[in-house]
Amino acid sequence: MGVLNITDFIPDGLDNAVSQKQLCDMTHMNDREVRQAIETARRQGAPICSSCHPDSSGYYMPKTKHEATIYLTMQQHRINSAIQAMKPVQDAFPYLSD
Repeated sequence: MGVLNITDFIPDGLDNAVSQKQLCDMTHMNDREVRQAIETARRQGAPICSSCHPDSSGYYMPKTKHEATIYLTMQQHRINSAIQAMKPVQDAFPYLSD
C-alpha cells in the first residue's frame, strides 16, 4: 500500500467538513498523526481549512472564496489574540533579570 495522503480524505466544501475523529476512523491514524498529516499537507500547499462552527465543524477544502474567507478570518482572530497575549510579557521583558 502506498503512502496515505490526508487530502484524499478531506472533502470539498464547508458543508461536508469531516471531524478529527472521522479522519482518525477513515485513515486508521491516531489524533496526533492526523494533526501532523494535516500540518504537513498544509506546508506542502494543500488549502485545508477548518471550522469550529457547531453546524459545520471539521476539516474541508474550500469550494468558494466565501468558505476560504471564513477560515482566514478565524485564523486572523487567533493570531491577533496570540499577539495580545504576548504583549504584557514583551512589555515586562526589560525589567526581568537575566
